[in-house]
Amino acid sequence: MARNIDLMVNSIKVDNETDLANFERTGRQRRRRTLRHRRRDGATFYVEPLLTFDLDVFVVLSANVGDLISLAPLYEALRTRGYAEEGECVLVEGVPVQFLPAYNALLEEALREATETLYEEVSTRVVRAEHLVAICLQTGRDKDRERVRIFREQAELDMNYLADVIQRHGLEGKWKQWTP
Repeated sequence: MARNIDLMVNSIKVDNETDLANFERTGRQRRRRTLRHRRRDGATFYVEPLLTFDLDVFVVLSANVGDLISLAPLYEALRTRGYAEEGECVLVEGVPVQFLPAYNALLEEALREATETLYEEVSTRVVRAEHLVAICLQTGRDKDRERVRIFREQAELDMNYLADVIQRHGLEGKWKQWTP
């Protein structure tokens, strides 16, 4: 039975049922580019790229309340396309990709409100910069704090929208702590 699976590739969302082939094609194109070693993630639509070694792909699987969510159907679909698992990642066109469930309301909202854009001639949805800032606040690592600083310096943030997202997800304290 086919499942609807939404993917957010480092904050770039694609629908597995219709766009996994485009995701693969984009990977092949990326590999052939001159800038082979720079990985593109959602943040680089707004700020200078940061070093990353893999792509984090947030996966939304529909499930009944109380059901365990399994990534097995996604891994099987990737295996049938010839992609191999390597540790906690799957190598997709030479790029290590880690699949993570969209585990909370903020990530689900970020996916719902992602905007349509073209990336290497492939239509995709990119999470708003304001949601990326909120996700960094929520995750709370040192590198996320640095990302928030860079977003504030380089991205054109809608501060009213960001304030609403931060308030809606209870991140006001972290925002005050991280911003002078």
